[in-house]
Amino acid sequence: MAQDNIQKENEVLTQADVVTICQALKKHQLRLLCLRECTLDDTDLQRILKLAGSCRSLHQLTLNVGMLRIPRHVEQLSVCVARNQTLTGLHLHGSCLGDDGIQLLGKSLLSHPNIVSLDVGDCQLGDVAVDVLYDMLLPETNRPALVELTLSANPRISAQGWARLSMALANCTSLRALMLDYNPLGDYGASCLLVAVAAAQNLEVLDLEGCGLTEHTAQLLLHLVQNHLGGLSKVVLHGNKVKRSTVDAIKTYLRENHMDTESETTTSDLDLTLTSITSEPTTDSSSLPQERKETSATGSDETDEEDTDDEDDASTIQGSATQQNYVKALTEKERSDGEEKEKDDDEDSLGEELTEVPVFYA
Repeated sequence: MAQDNIQKENEVLTQADVVTICQALKKHQLRLLCLRECTLDDTDLQRILKLAGSCRSLHQLTLNVGMLRIPRHVEQLSVCVARNQTLTGLHLHGSCLGDDGIQLLGKSLLSHPNIVSLDVGDCQLGDVAVDVLYDMLLPETNRPALVELTLSANPRISAQGWARLSMALANCTSLRALMLDYNPLGDYGASCLLVAVAAAQNLEVLDLEGCGLTEHTAQLLLHLVQNHLGGLSKVVLHGNKVKRSTVDAIKTYLRENHMDTESETTTSDLDLTLTSITSEPTTDSSSLPQERKETSATGSDETDEEDTDDEDDASTIQGSATQQNYVKALTEKERSDGEEKEKDDDEDSLGEELTEVPVFYA
């Protein structure tokens, strides 16, 4: 039976597995080939890449986590990509590319007519990679520009490299998803990127998880979604030290702009608590505690008898004490809620995924 996709993860590939893959490639039946952290002989990998280069049905090639271990593997992949004409996605997450590898592979990528999705996360890349990606983000007559780019966990890229990449992003109208998680961007690198996002106006997904960001970047992102939102519909801020209140504000603007069918945002728990406190009546005798109303009634039927006066005085004192206790309890509740609100506002909290708006690609 013909297979249009083969996915293997953390397996030792047998000769039978290799034969199955090679036959599907040779017969132009395979659309997706995904090998992740698998073990196979170098000669078998070479056979697979050679046939993948000539396969007319292959659309996605994934070789993740240790599948490309030495420079010779990168050379073989580069030849494969140069020969292939049908790939739209190349995913190499966790491969030993380095700057030399991305330069070699970049020559084939820049001449490929269809690749629009590239994953080179955790590939030991530095600023040299930015020059390769710079050209891929801008369309040419013989190829489209990237639609999805994953550049996660490449800490060797410097602040200047991120600034240069931002310049390319500002002129890129095709990119829809950008994954930069676990890069030490800091506020400077992130600020450059956000300015580019505001200029391009087409990015839909931005992953900034664990990028060393602070409230400075969060406020800039809030300004972006308030004034220059564009197509942005999903942001990830996990693992950054930003205020929860800022994250919630960003959520609100994203929802308002991209979830038109959603009903109005409900009042937060804090707002409901404050409303219930401030709406408590304090002057209307009809709503005072029962003991207080009994006191008022007793006071209206005064007599000249000394015993009755004593009882009235005692009742008045008791009612007054009850009202004081009520006011005291109310004040303490207001103070407690105020302190809780202040704590929430001042507390630095890890960010979170801002929306769950799905984004699909053709």
